[in-house]
Amino acid sequence: MFPVNPNANKILGLRSYKSVLDISEKVDLAIIAIPARFVLEAVNDCGMKGVKHAVIISAGFAEIGDAGFALEEEVKQAANRFGIKVTGPNCLGFINTHLPIDATFTQTPAKKGSIAYVSQSGAMGTAFLDWSARNGIGLGYFVSIGNKISINENTLLEEFSNDSNVSTILMYLEDFRDGREFIRQANKLKGIKPIIILKPGISEGAKKAMASHTGSIAGDDLIIDQALNDSGCIRVKTIESLFNITKLISWQPLPSGKNTAVITNAGGVGIQTVDDLVNNGLNVVPFSTALQKKLERILPEEASTQNPVDLLGDALAERYRSVLEIVAKDKEIDNIVVVLTPQRVTESLLTAKYINEIADKNKKTVVATFLGGESIKEAVDFLNKAEIPHFAFPNDAAEALGKVYNWTKHKKIDKVNIKKK
Repeated sequence: MFPVNPNANKILGLRSYKSVLDISEKVDLAIIAIPARFVLEAVNDCGMKGVKHAVIISAGFAEIGDAGFALEEEVKQAANRFGIKVTGPNCLGFINTHLPIDATFTQTPAKKGSIAYVSQSGAMGTAFLDWSARNGIGLGYFVSIGNKISINENTLLEEFSNDSNVSTILMYLEDFRDGREFIRQANKLKGIKPIIILKPGISEGAKKAMASHTGSIAGDDLIIDQALNDSGCIRVKTIESLFNITKLISWQPLPSGKNTAVITNAGGVGIQTVDDLVNNGLNVVPFSTALQKKLERILPEEASTQNPVDLLGDALAERYRSVLEIVAKDKEIDNIVVVLTPQRVTESLLTAKYINEIADKNKKTVVATFLGGESIKEAVDFLNKAEIPHFAFPNDAAEALGKVYNWTKHKKIDKVNIKKK
């Protein structure tokens, strides 16, 4: 590592150089974090030094208007002249956990894993890195592309498509550098590796904000939506959905079908959950007579043995466990949504432990929704640590399940095994 600063002799105990040209050894990567007006000179120096990769963290380019755009063009031309691949400018940098190298200024280190996350926003990057660390979700790569004068979503999509370390690709994109090329690359991965995209800029206010953020120009959203859908991408409309789907894909087997069972201790919430699931393209199928008879043997007479299963408000953890074991073995059921509301006798933590135990023994996609706050927080923490996706509300669980199931219809058998790493 070689610090470069014309006004310092040492930085963090390391010898500092006046210029990159003063370094006698080969330099593989330059991280440029200086005022924008000095960046062009730094890029030219890197070119003369033979540096082939640069991260330009500095802001003050196309996102600030015409003068910044002109400067960005000069930097781009200089980089192209010397054959330098540039990440940025106006970016957070990148992380490669396989080398490993962290060329960012984020405070949260990334856990090694199989997700590649590409973000046009640095803050969206730091938020995801912090959230993924809290939830133990591993990343193979994180790239903040900023104004993307060289490295962009298309170059990265091509790179990740050929990388066996990558199972899932997440993207926050404010615009597409070349929409046709993106769709071409996405189609190559259709049914092989999920591409989950959060693409804002639907409202007029958001479009104006994007222009001042990264200099982006929004396209026609209806066309973008259709193109992403046709190419097998999973498009989400909120940050929460991006995080929720990441959790589901990272922690559970992909849904093998759309037949979904709901197990709850609250009738009203169960009914609402059914609506949420159906609205997201899933089936809440009637249980077979044989399955209902098995449930009748273990449940109180007042309980419902249909789908959704209403265990009643007095259900202890053991009742949840008994029903879960039976339903999880039924070949007609692909997914199970476990819903819990806190009653006086509810054993939320023990119920969570039973959910984890049964999910581990079966190949179903199992998710949980524990409604409430104070009394369920320990159980929710346990579920997340046990890698059972917990969603704050049934509609969140239904959306995640529905979108991931929809993607599995494109899945190419034996091409890739997308599972947590």
